[in-house]
Amino acid sequence: MKPIQPTPFERPLRRFRTGVLLGMSVLLLGFWRLQVIQHSYYLGLADLNRVQVVRLHPPRGVIVDRHQQVLADTGVTSVLVWEPRRPQADPRRVFPELFQVLGWPETQRASLMPRVQRLSAYYPERLNWALNTVDIARFEFYRERFPDLVLQTRPSRSYPYGPITAHVLGYVGWIGPEDRAQPLYADYPGDAVVGKTGIERYYEPALRGEFGQAYYVVNSLHIPVQELKAHRRSPRPGNRLVLAVDLDLQRIAYEVLQDVSAAFVALDPRTGAVRAMVSTPSFDPNEFVPYIRPERWRDLLEDPARPLQNRVIQALYPPGSTFKVVMTVAGLLEGWTTPTQTVTCPGYARLYNHVFRCWKPTGHGTVDLHAAIVHSCDVYFYHLGARAPIDTIARYAAAFGYGVPTGIDLYFEKGGLVPTTFWKERVRGEPWYPGETVSVAIGQGPLLTTPLQQANVMAMIWNRGVQYQPYVVQAIESPDGRVVLRREPRVINRLRAPEAVWDFLHKAICEVVQAGTGRAGRDPNVPICGKTGTVELLSDPEKVPPELREKYKTHAWFVGWVDWPDDPMAFALIVEHSGHGGEVAAPRVREIFRRYGALRRPPPSASPPRSRSHAVLPMDGF
Repeated sequence: MKPIQPTPFERPLRRFRTGVLLGMSVLLLGFWRLQVIQHSYYLGLADLNRVQVVRLHPPRGVIVDRHQQVLADTGVTSVLVWEPRRPQADPRRVFPELFQVLGWPETQRASLMPRVQRLSAYYPERLNWALNTVDIARFEFYRERFPDLVLQTRPSRSYPYGPITAHVLGYVGWIGPEDRAQPLYADYPGDAVVGKTGIERYYEPALRGEFGQAYYVVNSLHIPVQELKAHRRSPRPGNRLVLAVDLDLQRIAYEVLQDVSAAFVALDPRTGAVRAMVSTPSFDPNEFVPYIRPERWRDLLEDPARPLQNRVIQALYPPGSTFKVVMTVAGLLEGWTTPTQTVTCPGYARLYNHVFRCWKPTGHGTVDLHAAIVHSCDVYFYHLGARAPIDTIARYAAAFGYGVPTGIDLYFEKGGLVPTTFWKERVRGEPWYPGETVSVAIGQGPLLTTPLQQANVMAMIWNRGVQYQPYVVQAIESPDGRVVLRREPRVINRLRAPEAVWDFLHKAICEVVQAGTGRAGRDPNVPICGKTGTVELLSDPEKVPPELREKYKTHAWFVGWVDWPDDPMAFALIVEHSGHGGEVAAPRVREIFRRYGALRRPPPSASPPRSRSHAVLPMDGF
């Protein structure tokens, strides 16, 4: 029997059926792969299309003073974010309609349009426009007309005392490219607010908190319609900072100094805790929240009075006659002088073929070391400087903390300058001349210091040779009140000298206020001891044209301590281009502590903790 032969149509039909079966198999395999193997992947993509993830910014930590008064707080603000979601999104069409809905005046619209012109139709961007409650209500009512705009609520920083605490606290602002280059900000979103200066910057890791996330179901226009609360992760607030600063003293010092260019700092000599830090002129840190207008920023940068500079730690000045206390210690320990050694002051000293003049043209007559300090006799210290090698003076200056930063918990602190023979040869290519040492002996010449260093020198003398590292933050507390860190005092310098040396210095420095150049700082109710200083900016001021004399007028120093038994304070004040220290700086210090003493509160703790660490310098007395 012959096999059945396929008809001419059956062979192509078989091939077609085979192809269909193979195609169906491929399709079924693909469906299985999509539905089973890659189910999770495509489900995630689908969720991204219908669910919007919003990063929640944490409230920044609160900053309080030693008496728990709030210095920096966190509120809430609303900002608009341009997020183009439609191919036809055009900011030049969207925003004129938005301005009309919000009812903003024509002048305001005109000022904002250049910013609108720079927006991209493809990339999101934050708009730093302040919205009040009426603006927010109108936008919410017409939200569907603006699918490319998102209203976001953010924590907002506020500084209740504005310029009074500006240089201590610093300010915050939007994160910038210079911030992103640092590892600290690696995980920050592009719209984060970060500390820029002061405490806000130094303690950024403690203040920032932890970001949270919220998930919203969005409609076809990508407008959120429902939050998936089960998936919400709330942000964690930042830590609370407790400062050593006393707001009452800070405020009074600012009020007394706000009419001059000056720097004032007060600290506890027993611990290094900073009680006040004022630099004038100042600025209002609230202007930087959430951003500062470009024209205002330019004004601050170009202001010749330098309001952004924290003069307490960033400005350098010769110490003037306040350096005579260091020369006194060096002279007594090195044998260059004795308490009873006298010098006759006719108003000048002729040394190294040069005439060095005393600040008192008629002279002080015959003075011993005590009288030379009390009346700030330059001639006595000229002769002392003529017997002193500059490198030995530099060694004692370093022992008191000159020439290096104190290590305070603030960025951008300067260390000043203590000249040596090596320094001059390296920097100026010249040898050191003995006549230069004579100028350094009265705190002039290339010797430079900061007001903070000056206050710490006085703290070291009060503390009889022990110097603590200054600090602003005394405790960090978690949002639930747990103490994360408590600052312990840390000794940074220790100068061993006989008690008789410290007794001599204490008596002389207190006598300066009672009967010497600091009499204008005397107050019957405030136990002030101090040393005056005047910084000459020119060798011969009389030759300066009258129109330039204000510019080159002397700086006025007054440094010392207030010996309250329960809360002593070492202080330093410099008033720029103002006159003599005893005439200008001393009465302002008296006014600060007179007003503060009238409302002084008991210290929060009865006795400060003592340090267990110390650094001993090789100076063991006579």
